[in-house]
Amino acid sequence: MLIRIILSLILLSRIYVVVYGITVNFYTFSYEDKCEYLEEITNDFNDYSKKNGLDIHLNRILLSPRNISVYVNDYDSTVESILKKKNKSYDLFMISAVYTNFFDPYVENLRYYVSEETLESYLHGISSSLGIINDKIIGLPLYLEVGVFYSNKVLLEKYNKTIPQTWNQLIDTASYILEEEKKIGNNDLIGYLGYFPESEGIIGSFIEFLNSFRASYDMGLPSFNSQNAIDALIKIKEIKDSISSGIKK
Repeated sequence: MLIRIILSLILLSRIYVVVYGITVNFYTFSYEDKCEYLEEITNDFNDYSKKNGLDIHLNRILLSPRNISVYVNDYDSTVESILKKKNKSYDLFMISAVYTNFFDPYVENLRYYVSEETLESYLHGISSSLGIINDKIIGLPLYLEVGVFYSNKVLLEKYNKTIPQTWNQLIDTASYILEEEKKIGNNDLIGYLGYFPESEGIIGSFIEFLNSFRASYDMGLPSFNSQNAIDALIKIKEIKDSISSGIKK
């Protein structure tokens, strides 16, 4: 399963000096009106800075459904507008890893600003393939979002079925349950509810699905023009038409 990573991009074009030291403006977004995690990161840094006499204050600017659309692509469009105008009011930007290539021309290479010791802790595992373009480090992981698969335990136990381990098992199990439920008048049941929204989230969902089609557990993510990707798309279509929103009732 692919782990989606949110990156914090650093634009070292300008910082602001105030009476008590340096203020670093951190431009962020959240799907909630209040994000405790981002608050903790900000407070932890400011506490550390104060205790160690760094004279650096992290000022977090939060965009949320309260002041923009809930769709993350609206946030990224806002960031793009700021960068294109060469607005120097912000120093750090939080973006989705999906847009790594998109923002590459606007940001600095962190290799020149972050110590090798610090970078070393980020350049392994999934982090080594995200936030890096042609050996240029444009972003570092800020937090992880993990996709999970939920099953309806009540229906599985009702029909003596186990949790599917493969997509084919999912189709077989869901198809059986759907047919049995129709016999008792339940025609509104959906066998599989995938996360494929009309936003950048659909990219992450497909990459997760594609990752399940790699030849072996140790294999990396298949390329988009590989047979694995073709097979994944065919299977998504089959799932949609047989047990999901494409069902003809």
